[in-house]
Amino acid sequence: MTGKPLRARALQEVILREPVFTSADVERATGATTVAVSKLLKRLDEEGTVHRVMRGLWANPRHTLFSPYVAVGYFAEVWQVPTYVSTVSALHLHGILSQIPREIHVVTGDAHEPRDTPVGRFVFHSMSRDLLDGTQPGDKWGRFAVATPEKALFDAVYLGLRIGRRWQSLPELEIPKGFDWTRWDRWITRVKFAPFKRRLKDARAELSGKDKR
Repeated sequence: MTGKPLRARALQEVILREPVFTSADVERATGATTVAVSKLLKRLDEEGTVHRVMRGLWANPRHTLFSPYVAVGYFAEVWQVPTYVSTVSALHLHGILSQIPREIHVVTGDAHEPRDTPVGRFVFHSMSRDLLDGTQPGDKWGRFAVATPEKALFDAVYLGLRIGRRWQSLPELEIPKGFDWTRWDRWITRVKFAPFKRRLKDARAELSGKDKR
């Protein structure tokens, strides 16, 4: 297949249809070889038509349904471990924290270095796998997972204990109606490090005491 037909078919079948897609998606849709698709996507990246997010993962930021959060769903698929938007990023998505985070914070089961991409900076936080729950679909299509309001706040406090007291102070929190503080209890019981367990209990008592709904 020559370059022009491949380009046209890739745009028509995948790139213009999907806000985020993989190299494999283009290969399946066009029948082209891995090498040919790789060269095409590299050219399109250089032109600014698409952006490389990670190896084999691409974004079309001009798509009306594009969101950088969608990439988190692909991270989960590639890593085969629960991976979701959390901490201050999730708190902002839920309307609990008005300040827009400069980075997209993602919780997962393994350690990964921060990733700077043309569509945003992703910062990954590893947690014990028995704490990787408390999520819900991030959008109506279920393209990525996001922590529930309760889990987002728990993750922020818990991870803050591990990384230099970051997020220990979260001003202007607006706790929504229906926020269930009892959900913290089951996560606290899973924390094995006793000093963290105590401080999480203290944080729960302090934060719930400020909840003036």
